[in-house]
Amino acid sequence: MGLETGMYISDLVATNPLAGDLRSEGDDHLRLIKAAIKATFPNLNGAVTGTPAQLNALLAGEAAELDVASAATVNLGGQTSRKLRVTGSIGITSFGTAYAGPIIVRFEEGLTITHNATTLLCPGGVNYVAAAGDVVIVTPKATVSGTADGWLVIAWLTLVAADARFAKLAGLSTQDFSAKTFRGSASGMPKFRVYRATSAQALTSGLQTKIQFNEEAFDTNSNFDSTTNFRFTPTVAGYYAVSWAITVQADSNTLTNCLTLLLKNGAGAQTSSGSGIVSTTNLTATQFVSVGRDVVYMNGSTDYLEVAVFAVGTSPTIQADANGTVSSFTGALMV
Repeated sequence: MGLETGMYISDLVATNPLAGDLRSEGDDHLRLIKAAIKATFPNLNGAVTGTPAQLNALLAGEAAELDVASAATVNLGGQTSRKLRVTGSIGITSFGTAYAGPIIVRFEEGLTITHNATTLLCPGGVNYVAAAGDVVIVTPKATVSGTADGWLVIAWLTLVAADARFAKLAGLSTQDFSAKTFRGSASGMPKFRVYRATSAQALTSGLQTKIQFNEEAFDTNSNFDSTTNFRFTPTVAGYYAVSWAITVQADSNTLTNCLTLLLKNGAGAQTSSGSGIVSTTNLTATQFVSVGRDVVYMNGSTDYLEVAVFAVGTSPTIQADANGTVSSFTGALMV
């Protein structure tokens, strides 16, 4: 009698029943087959509609990284793993029509992925220049619901320096790309440090006066006007952390009050009181150093920031120096 024993499909013997087995033993074989199927798939309580390719794709996600050679068309979805390493430097214009994913792709060498508005969508709608070691995640996309007809690059990780990263997207300058897409990057995050240089700025006692910061230590996006309006008008929307430190001096120890104000669009956003420092050596004046900090939302178009000072004393001035150490204003986009 050719009746095996077992619990799962893998235990079944394809050659059973034998040619000479009795017909009366057929029911034993049927019961064994049904028991093996139910034991192998104990949780299936409905129709399984996935195609073989779809089911195989689930298993492919667990496979180790596989090598695939670079070519104009790289058949990503046709591989037995969802983690691939592309070898070679031939530019890629297509990922094929065997759609599966998401798929993680690592590049062994630098190459260019050519954007196609229908079949291969790259971020920003421009070509992506991959460097050796870069990793991208791609997934099928569908113009018509339920029917895949192309690929979408949804994310990437680069190992190159920050400034070089932004040159990867052809057609956009480093500043434009980083400001619009990667505002938190080293190159694109608007940041500035300005100060009062070369000469003291005269104030009127008891009158609020805008500080004229006339020298820039840095201004990455050219958003600070240090010649006319003396204000910061960022071109990227977001929350900005700002701080300021202002040194005010008056004649003959007469400076009795000093207050600095952060102005947003001309109105007060934050104030800071000063700490008096009275000279005890050969100086005959009193200085106040007023410091402050704030976080302000800017709309990236019309909003602007200025710093003003209110001082009471005889002939008060905002002190200046060539190194920007006594009266300065600093800010940066928060990430």
